[in-house]
Amino acid sequence: MGIFSFYDFVNEKLGVSEASLLFVSILESRSLGTFKEFINSEDKSLKITEDINYIILRPYIKDVQLYSKFPVTKFELDIDYKKLTQKEWDKKYPEFSKKLATGGVASYFGNKNWSGYSKIVDPIKQITEHSIIVNLGITIDVKPSFDINKKEDVNLLIDDVASTFYHELNHCYEHYLRAIKYTSIVRPEGRSFNTSLSFTGNNIWKFPKKIWKFWNKFNYYLYISEYHEIRANVQEIYYFITEHPEKDLEDFQIYQTADDMENFNYQTFYDKLLQVISEHEPYKGSEKVVAERIKEMWIRTYEKECKLNNVNPLISFSTLRKMDCLEFFKYWQKRINFAGQRIKRKAHSIKANL
Repeated sequence: MGIFSFYDFVNEKLGVSEASLLFVSILESRSLGTFKEFINSEDKSLKITEDINYIILRPYIKDVQLYSKFPVTKFELDIDYKKLTQKEWDKKYPEFSKKLATGGVASYFGNKNWSGYSKIVDPIKQITEHSIIVNLGITIDVKPSFDINKKEDVNLLIDDVASTFYHELNHCYEHYLRAIKYTSIVRPEGRSFNTSLSFTGNNIWKFPKKIWKFWNKFNYYLYISEYHEIRANVQEIYYFITEHPEKDLEDFQIYQTADDMENFNYQTFYDKLLQVISEHEPYKGSEKVVAERIKEMWIRTYEKECKLNNVNPLISFSTLRKMDCLEFFKYWQKRINFAGQRIKRKAHSIKANL
C-alpha cells in the first residue's frame, strides 16, 4: 500500500489525481466496445446510458486508501455517438482535419434522487463514510471517411476516448471534493467551480463568421485559463505524454495551445482583429467601432452567465465597460499568459519524471 500512496503523492505534485483515474480503463473499454458495435451497425446515432456497477469496479480496488479519496460504487456513463454525412460534418466542423470530434461531460453532484447528476450515497462496505455514483458522458461525432479497420483511425479513436476521460474525471473529482466541502449550499452548480467565464463564446449579435472565428480564439483562451480547466488539461496531457513518451511536447495540441496562450499579446491580437474586421466590406472604415460592439456583446453574455449562476464577475461590469477594446485585451492578457505557462510547466515536469 505504501508504494501506491507514494505514487499518488508524486502524481498530485505533477497536477494529476491518481484517485480519479482508478477506473479510467473500465470507462475506456466500455466506450470503445460500444463504439465499435455502433460503427459496424446500420444505425446513424446511438444515445444510451451504460451503468457500470460496483461488482465490475471491485477488482480494480487494490489500495483502499487511494480508493477512499474517490469512493465510486457506480458510474452512469451517458453515451452519444453520431455518424455525420460529409455535408453535416463540414457545416459543424469547418476546417477540422480529424475524422472524429470527441467531447465529454462531467455532471455536478445533486440530490441522490435526481437523474442526470452525480450523487453521494450510502457506502456499500464500511470503507468510507459514504460512496458516490458518478454521472459523466462522452460524445463522438464520426466523419464518413473514418475506418474502424485502419490502424491509424483506431489509434486516433483510442487517444480521443482515453484523453477525454482523463480530462472529465479530473472535473468529476473536483466536483466531488467541493460537494463534500460545501454541504450547506443547495444548488449543485453552487457547490462546484464557477464556469461563467467559460460560456462567453456566444455570437448573439450574429457578427460575420470570419470575424467571430478570430474573436473566438480569445474566448477559447479564456476558457482554458479557468483554473479547473488548467487542472483538467494537465491531467489530459499526462495521458498523451505517458502513452506516447517518444513524442516531443510540441507534438501535442494541448501544449501547442498553451504555447500560444503564453505568447498571447494584447496589441498584436487587437491589430489582427481590426485587420480581419476590415476584410468585411460593410465594416471597412469602422473597424474600431465594430471591435467595441463585439466587446460589449461579450460583456452582456458574461453578465447573463454570472446572473444565471448567481456568482460575481472576476472584474466589475462597469470597469469592463470603461475599458476600450485594446485595454480589455490587455487586462485579460496576464491571465491567459499565466495559464499557458502553468500548463507548459506541468507538462515539462511530467515529461521529466517519466
